[in-house]
Amino acid sequence: MKKCLLKSVFKLAAAVGSKQSCILLLHTAAYLRSIFYDRSKYIKLFCLLLVCMTAKSQTIHFSQFFSATMLTNPANTGNFESDWRFTDLVRSQGNNFTEPYKTNLISFDKHFRIHNQQINASVYFSNDLSAQNTLMINQLYFTGGYQTSVTVKSLLLFGLQAGYVQKNSSFIGLTLPEQFDMTTGQFNSGLPSSESFTYSDTKYLDFASGVIWKFKSPGFETELGAAVFQLNKPHENFMNNAIELQQKYVVHGSFEKRFKGVIFLKPQFCYTWVNRSSELIAGGNLGYGLVQKSLKTAVVYMGAYMRTGIARNNDSAILLAGLELNNWNICFSYDYDISYLHTITSRSNAFELSVVYIRPDTFLDKKTVPCELY
Repeated sequence: MKKCLLKSVFKLAAAVGSKQSCILLLHTAAYLRSIFYDRSKYIKLFCLLLVCMTAKSQTIHFSQFFSATMLTNPANTGNFESDWRFTDLVRSQGNNFTEPYKTNLISFDKHFRIHNQQINASVYFSNDLSAQNTLMINQLYFTGGYQTSVTVKSLLLFGLQAGYVQKNSSFIGLTLPEQFDMTTGQFNSGLPSSESFTYSDTKYLDFASGVIWKFKSPGFETELGAAVFQLNKPHENFMNNAIELQQKYVVHGSFEKRFKGVIFLKPQFCYTWVNRSSELIAGGNLGYGLVQKSLKTAVVYMGAYMRTGIARNNDSAILLAGLELNNWNICFSYDYDISYLHTITSRSNAFELSVVYIRPDTFLDKKTVPCELY
């Protein structure tokens, strides 16, 4: 019986992309270790498994959705005013186990002008390592975009994205209930095990598209966007369990208002849903421009956000601080777990660090020919 229960828990943990759900599932496995020595935990185990059965699969995500632009909307490709942009974003979550969950994203996008038309292109790679280093997800995506003016103050951006996703799990190094060494009172991974599952792997192609509308006037800027991911509904065959991934929808927006040219307020949100699962990150940044002659631009800002959803419990409160210095933008954020899960486990807090560099535009919009003076 314990063999079947443990195997089911690992299958669930590998299939569920939500960080909180994975933590819950792995704690279920931890309970399985001791359940045979403490029967009072049967009730807790039963409750945990009920929650596990309702968990929905989610993709890699960040609290700094405004920094993980390619994951938020393919139309964000080229959504900046300069030549090219490089982004590095890392996330570390959870201290419940020896290894925290780690996610890393690297992206590069650039403008191309062809016959006075702006064409955008980008590439990004993400790596996610979770479930105590047993589950790894690698993603490589290429995006093409197009930008066109609607009015003097507004424009539209379009993006089409194609990518390759690879997911694998390995349970080598994990200890199972039958590997409990009675002589030492500890688990020993060197002891034999009757479990046959050690490695699983799946690969598939993924496609997405999106659109963004932007409006900009002196002292005010706003944008609204929508995107659809997993357009082709790829099939994922993982651990002998075939799943058709449903389309994921994203709606996001931001509204920036500047006061006296040096203070700005920027509320923004990102709402994601797949089937009946949803996630909403909403909040805003407050910034102040520093006036220094030696610097072209210097802005410090702070922000507060909430991760929640519709018909679901609150997940975390997010605080951040950032610095824009010339062409660099560095932002640090911290997620404080406020979900009900911390009553069962320790809090699964997280932090993110993003570094963005934007190369100044080298394209000349206006050309003048000098004339000789007589």
